Amino acid sequence: MEFLEDLWTGITRNFTKSKEQDDFDCAMMALHGIAGLICTIIVATMTPLGLYAIGTIIATIILAIFWMSADIKDNLAAGYFFAASLLSFAWVFYLPIAIIVFIFGFPIFYSKAKNKKK
Repeated sequence: MEFLEDLWTGITRNFTKSKEQDDFDCAMMALHGIAGLICTIIVATMTPLGLYAIGTIIATIILAIFWMSADIKDNLAAGYFFAASLLSFAWVFYLPIAIIVFIFGFPIFYSKAKNKKK
């Protein structure tokens, strides 16, 4: 659970040390930038959304720059982060991974939750 707390702290831009926040920003922009760019190119070339996908790249870049450079925190920062993630088409890459993890991990999570109740 500490990983999720650190992830949320980074997304909401509430790290106490600027070095931690800078590292988190670089990691998120690299992960979302690479996955988003690849998926946007795939969506733009293989679907009729070509120009729309190019527009989302521009909107994503604007939102990501605003998320990283503006002095915003808490839920507003999270909103900009998730808006940029949604527009970047990175979810096209991450959604199948999340579904696979859920399918194979659900029995483990369920049995642990069931054992904690007892």
